[in-house]
Amino acid sequence: MPPQREHRVARVVRLEFIVIERSILLWIRKVRTPSQRAMRHELHLRLANALAQLPDDQRRAIELHHLKSCTVGEVAQQMGRTKMAVMGLLFRGLKKLRQLLEEPNP
Repeated sequence: MPPQREHRVARVVRLEFIVIERSILLWIRKVRTPSQRAMRHELHLRLANALAQLPDDQRRAIELHHLKSCTVGEVAQQMGRTKMAVMGLLFRGLKKLRQLLEEPNP
């Protein structure tokens, strides 16, 4: 795959995560009262639950890249995949994660 396309896909994956991360961080910054802290705790639980619902490869790619700050190349090496395969896992995983987090609470 041409390097330009690879960079474009990587940019889309980063943007997907940034959108999720910023929306969570903006909400967390507003938390001041005990009830808001409880809601923040609930949000953390929802995020953990949503991550647990992802397929193992998608979850692992997201955890390594976004939570442990590994580069896409490092994730690919650890998972025994190509960079493009990892970018696909990240893209699909973040898309699914957003869908799960947008679902109303049961």
